[in-house]
Amino acid sequence: MAVVSVFLSFSISDSPLAIALRDGLQERGIAVWKAPESIPPGVDWAAAIHAGLHQQQVFLLLWTDAAMASANVSKEINLAIQHHRLILPLKLTAALPSGGQAYHLSTIQWLDGQGLPLPVLLDAVEARCRELVRQGAQVMVSAPA
Repeated sequence: MAVVSVFLSFSISDSPLAIALRDGLQERGIAVWKAPESIPPGVDWAAAIHAGLHQQQVFLLLWTDAAMASANVSKEINLAIQHHRLILPLKLTAALPSGGQAYHLSTIQWLDGQGLPLPVLLDAVEARCRELVRQGAQVMVSAPA
């Protein structure tokens, strides 16, 4: 089974869910990069996020109302697109992206997690992350010519 690593993008307001997903995915053998735990003391926050995002295979976006309003989540989405990460937006609200977020996420199929209990949500996220990594470059956004 291929090693799978995930960068977890979320709003600080959604920290309890982010922690539960991180713990559940790690128990299933998926490495998860999550701020602030993955940032060593004394390291520049922005540089650590940039490096962490670049080093992980899958960009897992927890899409909530709070994430939609987060400037940091928007920056992470932009970085994920620039670094041609495998992007898995996990829809946890009925609200759709707008502006720059809509521009970057408009061509990516979302995983609908609305109302799912945590074990079912973890099953779906784990399966999709593993499939994305297995498929590799076939599903990655191609670099501009």
